[in-house]
Amino acid sequence: KKVVWSEKNDRYLMKYLLPLSIVNSVVILINMIRDFGYATMNLPMLFRDLLTGILNMGSSYAEHNARLAQLSGAELFGGSIMTLFNLLWGFAGFNILLLDLYYFKKSGIWLKVITIISCLETIVFYVAIGTNIGVFRIVIATAVFYVLNAMRKSCFAKNGSKKTSVRKMLLAGAAAFAVIVLYFVSTMKARGGDVYWSLQYCNIGGIGLDMDSVLFRICPESLYMAMISLSGYLTQGLYGFSMCTQLGWHPTFGLGNSMGMVDLISKHIVDVGSHTYQYRVQEAFGWDQKVQWCSMYSWIANDVGLAGVIIVMFFIGFLLAMIYRDSLTTENPFARILMVYFAIMCIFIPCNNQVMQSTYTLFSFLTALLAWVLTSRIRVLLRK
Repeated sequence: KKVVWSEKNDRYLMKYLLPLSIVNSVVILINMIRDFGYATMNLPMLFRDLLTGILNMGSSYAEHNARLAQLSGAELFGGSIMTLFNLLWGFAGFNILLLDLYYFKKSGIWLKVITIISCLETIVFYVAIGTNIGVFRIVIATAVFYVLNAMRKSCFAKNGSKKTSVRKMLLAGAAAFAVIVLYFVSTMKARGGDVYWSLQYCNIGGIGLDMDSVLFRICPESLYMAMISLSGYLTQGLYGFSMCTQLGWHPTFGLGNSMGMVDLISKHIVDVGSHTYQYRVQEAFGWDQKVQWCSMYSWIANDVGLAGVIIVMFFIGFLLAMIYRDSLTTENPFARILMVYFAIMCIFIPCNNQVMQSTYTLFSFLTALLAWVLTSRIRVLLRK
């Protein structure tokens, strides 16, 4: 039975959001300490390393990857208990941050403060380690909520208001795109990307630059590095997928669509990784599974084969249509935050299965999906 989300349900949900957001903010801070390799709480050193990372993202990015390769969760602040807690908190963490952003206008002063702190913690940390995705998530979420709100107003507005809503949507989309591209280019430059074109050194999996390309003739030299980085990110995944089509299918029984789950299960339970397309493409063609991408399609293909990707993509589109409709015609917050997940998923289709890439977003996505079903189709979570 279809259920109607009411303002009473908003108040009921927001009553628990402040304490959950405080815990989430503390968890983000603890994980920052762990990611910088500390075994104890050392805030002065953390602030120093964050500042150093912001000023020199390139070296911080390399050092961060080296740290993670050398240290285990048991050696870091909080030890194995925090590692297990993070795994369980993954079912809620990102959803709490998304709900904070969604309810920001309606929330009280303390929730607003905690929301700002959580967002700043996330942005500062990802900037300090020279990584893009954490910043992208917040920018995409903010833009999606703004656009959905403008679209909803546009659906029920008169002609004059509708034009204003359309302009707001276009402006929000353009602003989000500009922020993402500018930040992406700055991180690539910090990692040394600005020397690639001039030294003709850049290659992705053994494929170098075509300096005779028409793009090099029509673009000014100042845009070369941005053009190379963006084209590399948008095409290498599809090229990796093309290699998958030359290999047979080894089923992974529903466990192979997430890099985070593949690593976790292969490390502690059974070797799933060696059956994935990514591993076998690396073995056959030297396409590094940890450096180069193979697109979202190849991750789905691990479980269902190449032909099965078509069926899965159809169902993803069907589910997206239902959620998109609910996000415009109802007040259900879980429909809105699911639109953020699907926006991230669709943007990264050529690159990787981004939502399923880590357990942090995978578990939160599954929780949000279940919450949407239980608050839009089944009368379970809503108070009478």
